[in-house]
Amino acid sequence: MEIQSEQRLIEWIPLEEASGNTPSFGDIAMQSGNYQALVVTLPYEEGSLTVEFKDVRAFMTSWDGDPNPVLTFEEAASRPADLIKIEASRWLSDA
Repeated sequence: MEIQSEQRLIEWIPLEEASGNTPSFGDIAMQSGNYQALVVTLPYEEGSLTVEFKDVRAFMTSWDGDPNPVLTFEEAASRPADLIKIEASRWLSDA
């Protein structure tokens, strides 16, 4: 029998220089050219922000209005911030 730990939502705080800037929402690029690597590029007026994730096991995108398969209604209503990290994700444990 597999014991699953409870999923935890933790605020993800961007670097100070990126805080308060809003992407221009041109084309958001996602690339996964190498094993367990994900690169996300967000366009800004000043240039692009590229975030590289290593040891990626799975990733998912969702847009405003899409149903959220990761968070319960209670979790979504009480999440600590707009940007969050999810530890012990239920979605990842099913991947």
